[in-house]
Amino acid sequence: MVAPPRTIADITAFLDQEKPDPAKRAKTLAEANAEPPAKTDRAARKDFYFQRAQARAMLGQAAAAAADAEQAVALGTDYVGDISRMEAYQALQMRRAGDYEGSSKLLERIAQRLNVTTQNKGRAFLLYARIVTNLVSLGEIAKAEAYANKSRALLAESRAWQAHALYGSNWAALVEESNLRMFVAKGHHRDAELSAHKAQSLYRDALAKSKSWERPPERDGFESAIDWALVDEGRAKMRQGRLIEAEIDIRGALLSRLKAVGKYHYSTGNMLYALAWVLNEQGRFSECERKSSTRWASTSPRSLT
Repeated sequence: MVAPPRTIADITAFLDQEKPDPAKRAKTLAEANAEPPAKTDRAARKDFYFQRAQARAMLGQAAAAAADAEQAVALGTDYVGDISRMEAYQALQMRRAGDYEGSSKLLERIAQRLNVTTQNKGRAFLLYARIVTNLVSLGEIAKAEAYANKSRALLAESRAWQAHALYGSNWAALVEESNLRMFVAKGHHRDAELSAHKAQSLYRDALAKSKSWERPPERDGFESAIDWALVDEGRAKMRQGRLIEAEIDIRGALLSRLKAVGKYHYSTGNMLYALAWVLNEQGRFSECERKSSTRWASTSPRSLT
């Protein structure tokens, strides 16, 4: 283990070197504020609302993004192919807006419509993982545990599926995310650390295999999941009093996100909060305050508009 720098000068320098891009900001704002075209067919309007949802999400307007995603869902026809994924995106934005209960209910409806108990079983892993996260946030630990158990049982069943060789590491990573949430909720921080570490390895394997998937996802989705699992590992170490190790993990994840999406992305702000938390635990209060201020400045809607 190499100890991290004893100041945050390296992080601050990285943050200070990035300046707002007026052209990029103007483009995102134009997309977020665009009015629906007057005369378009149903498919074109669906695409418009979903694109505007993504632009609004980039600006931190999660509630508005969820509302636009709902409009797109209402205009769609291919539920299994596209619309269920848009609806899952809607549920994600609802969670980011703080509507954990509404997000959970929507995810449960998606699972029912996809009939994940008998068909589309592989789709259940992501839905169950997000439901567990929402329920833990609501303090509904027993119900969250029930969904985590469903996910574990389904993973055991999936080992007999032909698709397991290609998709199994991604499914297992999502199960580890559910395990992680349950361990944190119960105060089992060493187990949470191990689950977070295992999830990173599984996501890396899934990233390599995803090139052969029927619908290969964006690479950054996996890279973001890996970085967040590293943050979770750091948080688990911090709760065990291993503050230097925790700082190393969170710094690594933050620098990775900065290189990937820059300082004006909402995920960067949340990782700055995690870094500020571990600095506070170390008694480095002035640096903690600076990171907290940077987090607000980099993620508040005002800074982006």
